Amino acid sequence: MPEYIISPKDLRIRQIIHSKEAQNDFTIPVIKCTIDTDIDEIKLLTELREAFHEDSYNIYTVSFLTESVLYNLEYIPKELSKKRYIEKILDFVYWQTYDKQSDGILIAVPPELSEDMLIDADIEILFESEKENKKVCFNCENNQYIQIYKALTKDSVMEIYMYLKDRLAQDECEY
Repeated sequence: MPEYIISPKDLRIRQIIHSKEAQNDFTIPVIKCTIDTDIDEIKLLTELREAFHEDSYNIYTVSFLTESVLYNLEYIPKELSKKRYIEKILDFVYWQTYDKQSDGILIAVPPELSEDMLIDADIEILFESEKENKKVCFNCENNQYIQIYKALTKDSVMEIYMYLKDRLAQDECEY
């Protein structure tokens, strides 16, 4: 009888496709990030997650990049980024955050998938490169705030975190 080897990516695809349907909508904040490909997504997500962790928040951090598993980030294979899989991804994330008792969700979506990934986020953040600068656009309940940085350093990521924390502490996103 031949032995079959299942790759970690195939295993993750199976886990997501066969995840149980979510019982409710998310009751924790959802932050959707769209990050330009020339910005180090792994570094950015890791630093944001660490900032939340330092304040004792358990933030469930998701990426579509394969190497995210090396940094203890949750990995969603890009093969599942089609519209027909969105509900299954959300079901999977729901149960993961339920089991891990997460305080929030931070999900990075590649720019080319952002239009298809219709996630009901409390805050959406767009990280863009503009010449020598990095532009960060925060969108929340039809309000927008834009911040320009020379680079996304640890200090600027901490500033972004503080802004997120402040917005999430309010009932509405007022700028």
